[in-house]
Amino acid sequence: MLTLTLSRFTAAQFAEIARCPVPGDRAEACAISREQRRLQFLAGRHLLRDLLSKTLGGLPSHWEIRRQPDGPPRLLNAPGICLSVAHSGPWVACAIADRPVGIDVEQHTPGRIIADLAELACHRDEAAELDTLTEEDAILRFLEIWTLKEAWIKQHAAALSPSLLTTLKTTPVTANDTSGQAGSWLFREAEVALALACDDMPSTIAPVLTDDGLNGSHIRFHRIIDTGANSPR
Repeated sequence: MLTLTLSRFTAAQFAEIARCPVPGDRAEACAISREQRRLQFLAGRHLLRDLLSKTLGGLPSHWEIRRQPDGPPRLLNAPGICLSVAHSGPWVACAIADRPVGIDVEQHTPGRIIADLAELACHRDEAAELDTLTEEDAILRFLEIWTLKEAWIKQHAAALSPSLLTTLKTTPVTANDTSGQAGSWLFREAEVALALACDDMPSTIAPVLTDDGLNGSHIRFHRIIDTGANSPR
């Protein structure tokens, strides 16, 4: 089992969700100091519960979810199900699977200098590739690289570090390459990238886009390896 969803929330939707959260979610949200992060957290829980209800049945409020200090949210009443949540600005993405899974979404912020970010987050081969692209394509490719690595790190419960980001290398592969470990979608008009990392990914998988006006590409499969000299992978 593997399914995911992506949604863009309006300010009104964020506010409505915050007014009537599930009691357990409200208690956890109170520990988040920044209002934007608190609203994103509650929207993530709302979207995750909706996905669980549609996939596994029951009311959204039936699913007992708890935060973990250094890991993904945990599903108390279905411990064999793995969860992952990500958000960027108005965008929230969720994934559920019967094996470790990681999801990430990232929207480009105007003013960010891709070349500077590439030095911090890209393998040298990825940075060289970005130098050959137009500005628009470089932005999308960087977002793809970044979200793929974030999703992989979440799947493997690894610690995010600058050294890991620069040793991880993403390589697109064909859809029938069974060694593909992650998939990505690029939404050019919105300058948004979505990535999913999970073992044994099916050859066809599409995000459930709750925003009907969003146009995107088909999934691109990738191999992700850690090129660090001491890496066991």
